Order: sequence, then structure tokens, then C-alpha cells
Amino acid sequence: MAQVRLYPHVRSDRRLVGRAGLWDRHRRASPVGAHAARLENGDLHPERSELEGEATPSEPRPGQDFTFNAGPVQGVYPIYEADVTAKVVPITISATITPESGNTGQAGRGVDFEVTPQDKPGSFAIEVTSAGVTQRFVFAQLTPYQDMWWSGISQNGWGMSVVQHRDVLFSVVYAYDEAGAPIWYVLPGGTWNEAKTAFTGSLYLPKGAPYAAYDASKFEVGEPVGTATITFNGTSKATVDYTINGVTGHKAITRQLFGAEVSGAPLRGLGDMWWGGSTQNGWGIAVLQQYKSLFSVWFTYDAQGKPTWFVMPAGTWTSSSTYEGKLYRTTGSPWLGHVYDPAMLKVIEVGTYKMKFIGDTATFDYTIDGVPGTMPLVRQPF
Repeated sequence: MAQVRLYPHVRSDRRLVGRAGLWDRHRRASPVGAHAARLENGDLHPERSELEGEATPSEPRPGQDFTFNAGPVQGVYPIYEADVTAKVVPITISATITPESGNTGQAGRGVDFEVTPQDKPGSFAIEVTSAGVTQRFVFAQLTPYQDMWWSGISQNGWGMSVVQHRDVLFSVVYAYDEAGAPIWYVLPGGTWNEAKTAFTGSLYLPKGAPYAAYDASKFEVGEPVGTATITFNGTSKATVDYTINGVTGHKAITRQLFGAEVSGAPLRGLGDMWWGGSTQNGWGIAVLQQYKSLFSVWFTYDAQGKPTWFVMPAGTWTSSSTYEGKLYRTTGSPWLGHVYDPAMLKVIEVGTYKMKFIGDTATFDYTIDGVPGTMPLVRQPF
């Protein structure tokens, strides 16, 4: 779901400080305070303690409540019967935390704190004190709006990918034309209002070469067909107001929750706009990540050079770097200037796909209607 930079503190028992996705890993400041002690051959020997913390779910979405478990350790050993206190230190946003303190008990497993972040982009820290040590764990949203967005089950079938680099949004609307065929509109950039709550840019409806024999020289971005404004109400709700070819519209959208809240993703930070490089300019694959799950949409061109798209809403990790699943073509209700009818949605399985990731590159193998293909991918800068 996001471009992040990770700052892990990982131990062999997998208690870690971090997430991959919409939050930065919880950065741990250097410990301050006294030394702790442990019994060694009947004597107490001073040794510096440190604090560990872990969020559950491990990849909380912006604004999502989560549990933060924190406690002191010496080396690989947790300290039992230790009092632990925690408080929120606002940075650009704040949060609430309960309880204010607890004890690790005989198990020494740490204390669970329930955290409710403020529902707006930003960062905050949790300051934990135990065993004479104080540390801050920073929760920072680097790409708070990146995700797959939709209008809920009542408008199932169309959606919008939002990929974020810094404060720039690259968005694609996946919808249907007057005949119910898939069509897409791209908003490759724009500007924020002064309050940084609304992002406005031009919409384009390009033409290009058929995906099976792509020729970038045939790509025509054309003049803008309209404009769109995405207005965010917190971190998980928004509206889209658009004008396309003189037709205006308004949609309320929310994040589409497609990934189960489980840890153990072989690779993190895969959410991005991927493409074939400048020699393949004109098409792309929006990859969104939630926990272990990837939701991808390939926006490209049909045999007549008209915009079309294929959706890959799920898959399976078949190795530590390979994700594969089924590929679908959909048809649906005309979107522009019509009341959307989800009953018209038809989902057609047309083939399979496989993505193999190596750093900031990938290989995309597919079969559509029995015809195989393969393409190298890289992250698209913008």
C-alpha cells in the first residue's frame, strides 16, 4: 500500500519495532537513563537494558486503532515483574493511549497499550519508560493516502488507485464506457489546496498500441479531457469531484480493505506505480499492498489502441519473491453521467499472472486468452 523507508529493530524471536505499508517502522530512539542488573553467579552485575515494542496489527493503516506491546529486555532475556509506563508525544498529530502503565508479570512478555491515532496524516511518538530506561518509538505515515479506493459494495466494479510519492499523488480511475467496456482516466499529478486536504489535477484519456505488441511511438496522451479533485476527510474517507468531457460527477470513496491483517509478508513496500520504463511509456501497473496481499491493476490498451484494464485482486506468495494469481477482465455499468448499477458487473477470468520482485525491479509474466507474455518492470518515478 505504500512507499516507506524502514527502520527495524529485529530480534531472533521476531519481536520487532515496525511495519511496512502506510506507516514507517516505529523508529527507536537511543536509550536514556540508568543501567539495569541481572543475577550472574549469585552476584548482581550492571548491564544496560533496552526497550522493545511491537504493533498489532503489524501494519496499521493511518488512523487505525492498534495494540502496542512494550517491555524491557537485557540481551535476549525479557525482564519480568517490571513496571512499564507509556505516553504519547505529539509530533505533527497526536493519539490516545490506555492504560498509562502496567507490569510485565511473571512471563515478562511486555505490557499491551491500546492506541488510537488522530485521523489525519502525520506522525507521533510513544515514549516508554521501564527498568530505568526511556525510549521513544516513532510512528510516521510516509504515504498516508496510497491505497486502492472504491465507493463500497453498492458500487462494486469500479475503483481508483492512488499512489503517493512525497506529497504527489498519481491516480487512475478504472471505470466503464457507454458500452460497459473497461476504460480508465489518469490523473498523473496536481496541486494541493492550502489546507493540504484537497488535490486537484487534469484528467487524461490516452491512446496507445495493443498491449500484446506495445509500441511506445503510438502513445498519444492527448489534451486533458477534464479535471478531478480528491478531497480527503481524515485518512480513510474522501470524495472525488470531476468534470470529464463536460459531464460533472461526485463520488464518495473509502479505502478498499482487501488484505487480511496478518504478518509475515516476504517482501514489504511493494506498493507503487510500476511500468516498463520510458521505452514503454503509456501503460503501467498500479500495485497496492496490504499486509501480505497485493491488489494490482494493469492499465493498458486493447487491439484498437483504446484504454482497457485488467485486474489482479488477489494472489499467493509462491516463493520469497514471487506473487502469482488469476487475472480478470470486467465489464460493467456505464460510469460517466449515469447512475452506477453494480448488478451489471461481469467478472471474467481470462488468465494468470506472476510477478517476481528483485529490489526495485520486477518481471511480469502473464497469460491472457491463452496468449502468454512477459515484461520487465521498474518503479515509475514521479
